[in-house]
Amino acid sequence: MEIKVNFAAVIFACLLMFTTTWAQTTEDSTTDSATMEATTIASTEVDLNVTTMAINDPDDLILTVGGGQAIDFDVTIETSDDSAAISGSDNWEVTVYTTDSDGGSPTSSEVTVSLSSAQMTADVSAGGSYTFSGLAATLTLTSLNCNAVTHTCAKVEPSTSATWSQMTGGDGDIISCVEVECAGSASVVINVFLAAVCLFIALKSQ
Repeated sequence: MEIKVNFAAVIFACLLMFTTTWAQTTEDSTTDSATMEATTIASTEVDLNVTTMAINDPDDLILTVGGGQAIDFDVTIETSDDSAAISGSDNWEVTVYTTDSDGGSPTSSEVTVSLSSAQMTADVSAGGSYTFSGLAATLTLTSLNCNAVTHTCAKVEPSTSATWSQMTGGDGDIISCVEVECAGSASVVINVFLAAVCLFIALKSQ
């Protein structure tokens, strides 16, 4: 039996197969590129946890309201094993403030701490840790009373120029607080004493 070949049909079928294969390859390539881009973005996320804050000065942990209060402190951080490694020239921002409860909202203005060059460029590998030592700041407690100063808290975040970000939905806590005691300023104590003396004199004169 003689078989007649329609060359036009064969050529059309070949072109159709080539077009389908090329389209599938392009789609796979696009999907792979999107996956790689998502992986790249995710690889900059860090599950950061501030483990401890330790106040070195005042060593009695007594803060005085009514003015400025200088403090010296250390903060230790760690990252989870699934975090990206942190490296760069401007990695960190540390702020400190007072609260009226452990982890509560700030009752004093947040003070951004000046970090040394070594601290700003500190690298942390995945699952690693680092301690910011000898940090210094002056808290403004001018208009506060002792009810508003029960804790001092430190917060560690990526700086505005950092190449990493805090992991969305991570387990880490970027704030650590220390319980402190509070004392009134000397001027307040003197004023109360004078008021008491005046009251005593007034009662005695009656």
